[in-house]
Amino acid sequence: MARIIVISDPHLSPTHGFFWDNWRRACETVNRLSPDAVIVSGDLCINGPDSDAEVAFAGQALRRERSAAARRGSGATGRSGCRDRAGSAG
Repeated sequence: MARIIVISDPHLSPTHGFFWDNWRRACETVNRLSPDAVIVSGDLCINGPDSDAEVAFAGQALRRERSAAARRGSGATGRSGCRDRAGSAG
């Protein structure tokens, strides 16, 4: 049976870090459970289509997590794909 995690409304933003701790906890859970797939739905960032910078930031956060998942899937180990807003590995 496939194991799937759904994360909804992460509201990622480089300038409004209200939900960043939630994102880090979600990433830690994903890393710990190592699911077959992760679905991110809802509001990806706070200002959405009004802020290209927020959309780009959210996309980077998702790519980092996807890269960590790909490394886990290949048998390699590594740090979480989550980083703090300054870019330091978490």
